[in-house]
Amino acid sequence: MNCILVQITKGLTVLAAGMIMACGGNGSSTPATGTATISTGVVEKLGSVTVNGVTFKVSGAKLQLRDDAANQVAGGRVLQNETELQDNNLLKVGMVVAVKGRIDNNGVDGAATEIEFRDTLKGRIDNLVDDRLTVMGQTILVDDRIKGLLAGPNALKVNDDIQISGIVDDKGQIRASHIEKQNALAEFEAKGFINNLNGNTFTLVVDQGQSSGIAVTINGSTTLPVSGIKNGDFVEVSAAGSSANLTATKIALEDTLKRGADDQFEVEGYIAVIGGSGFTLRGYTVITNSATVYRGGVAADLLAGMKVEVEGVLDASNNLIAKKVTFKESLRLNGNAASVDTTAKNLSLLGKTIIYNNGTEFSGFTDPATLTGKNVEVRGNLSADGLAIIAAKIDLKGNAAADAFIRGPVASANLAVRQLNIIGILVTTDDAITKYKDQESTPDPGISAAAFFSGIVPNVTVVKVRWNPFSSLTAAPKEVQYEN
Repeated sequence: MNCILVQITKGLTVLAAGMIMACGGNGSSTPATGTATISTGVVEKLGSVTVNGVTFKVSGAKLQLRDDAANQVAGGRVLQNETELQDNNLLKVGMVVAVKGRIDNNGVDGAATEIEFRDTLKGRIDNLVDDRLTVMGQTILVDDRIKGLLAGPNALKVNDDIQISGIVDDKGQIRASHIEKQNALAEFEAKGFINNLNGNTFTLVVDQGQSSGIAVTINGSTTLPVSGIKNGDFVEVSAAGSSANLTATKIALEDTLKRGADDQFEVEGYIAVIGGSGFTLRGYTVITNSATVYRGGVAADLLAGMKVEVEGVLDASNNLIAKKVTFKESLRLNGNAASVDTTAKNLSLLGKTIIYNNGTEFSGFTDPATLTGKNVEVRGNLSADGLAIIAAKIDLKGNAAADAFIRGPVASANLAVRQLNIIGILVTTDDAITKYKDQESTPDPGISAAAFFSGIVPNVTVVKVRWNPFSSLTAAPKEVQYEN
C-alpha cells in the first residue's frame, strides 16, 4: 500500500489527531510540478474537492470511503472525472477528509492522488438542546452551515441514529460540520485513541488532547487485532449499543503510513493550548517562528479555542513547523451593543447581527440580556449566508464607550471613492480626517491614501478601522491601519 492519508481529528470523520493513514496507489492526476502535500480539513466545495482553500482536481485519484459499505470498493475507487464525487453522492460538503497530492505554485490549485473519508461517530442521539447534541456521552455542537438539520418536519430528534463528521475544539466538544441520519443502526462505531489501558478496559478519546472520553470494555468475545492494542493506538471500536460506556464487539487497529520527508502538511482545527513557541492543534505541537506568515490576523490574536488552518512541515519529532497560519475566526468588532434578543440568541453591534450559541465563550458576563447599551468586543466569523457574524467569543468591556472599531480582511478597496468593504460594511475615509497607517507605532507619521489603498490585497490584507468618537458607520473613521 503506497497511499497516504491523514488522520487528525478528534474523532472526526476522517482522521484522528496526529496520525497519517494508509490507503494505497498512485493517481494519475498529480502534476509533475508543485509541492507534495497532505491536507486535512472540511470539504468546502465539490466537483473538484476544495479543502483548506485549495481546489484539488480528482480525476485519476483513489477514493477511500472507509465507513460507507454501500459505496466502498476494495482497494479504493479510482475516480474517472471531476463530477463523479457529486453525481454519485460519494462525498459531501462538510465532511472532514484527508487529501494527498500536489499543490501548484499559486497555492490554490492542486491535484489529488488519494482522498480518504472516515466518520467520527456512528451513534444515537441521547439528548438534544438547541444546537447541542449528546451522542455516546460526547458533546456535539452543530455547525452554522448545517443548522437546518435542527428545524422542520425532518429535524434531528432524540433516539435518531446519526453519522457525524467534525473537528474537536479545545473543550473536547465535537464541532460537527456534517451529520447524516442513519436507518436503525445494528452496530455503532467510535474512533479515537486508546488511553489508560488497564486489563480489559480503556478510555477512547477522539483526540489526543482530550482528558476524558468513552469508557470501553473488552470482553471475551471481542474481536481484537492480531497485533493487539496499546496506549496511543488509533482504533475503531464497534459495539451493539450507543452510550458513554461501550462493550466492544470488535476493535480494529488503524494502520499508519510514513510520510515523505519533504511533504508539506496542512491541518485545520481548534487551538487547544497556547504556550512556548507556538500552540497545540489536534494533537500536534505547532511551532511558529519569525518566518511564519499570518493570514487574517497577527500572532498576538492566537487564543485557545480559536479555529485556524496551519500549513507547514512535520519534523522528526512530529512537530508541525508552521510556514503559514490562517485565521478562520479573524473578525473583530468593538462597540456598544444596540439590542439583544435572547430568544433568537443574537445581538446588534455596529449594524451587524451577532449570533451566539453553545460554542460561544462569554467573558465578563453570564447573561447576554445585560449587554444592551454596554461596550462589547466580538471575535468570530461570517455566517454561511455572509450576512451575520457567528461569535466565537463575546467580551464585556464595560459601560458604553465613545469609540468603536472593526477589523477583518478587506473584500474590496476603491481609492477613487476612498472606500473599503470589510465584512459587508462600507467604510468611506476622508483624507482630512482619516490617518492611514501601515504599522502600529507611536508616533506614526502615516502614509498617503494612495499608498494605503495600493497596498491592499483583497481578501488577504487585514485592516483595522477605528472611529473616535463613533457616530455612525457612514462617518469617516479616525484611522485605518494594516494588521498583517
